[in-house]
Amino acid sequence: RAERVGIMTTPAGTARYLALMKKSYPAEGEAILGPDVYKELMNKAGL
Repeated sequence: RAERVGIMTTPAGTARYLALMKKSYPAEGEAILGPDVYKELMNKAGL
């Protein structure tokens, strides 16, 4: 899908991005997204 800024993403790419966030930047991801959104995204991605 095309994002507003012209970046193309796929479900697999989104899952890789979320996995990297969970592994390397969990506190930052939760701070930016909020705990509920962060947890829901990780759950939907199977992480």
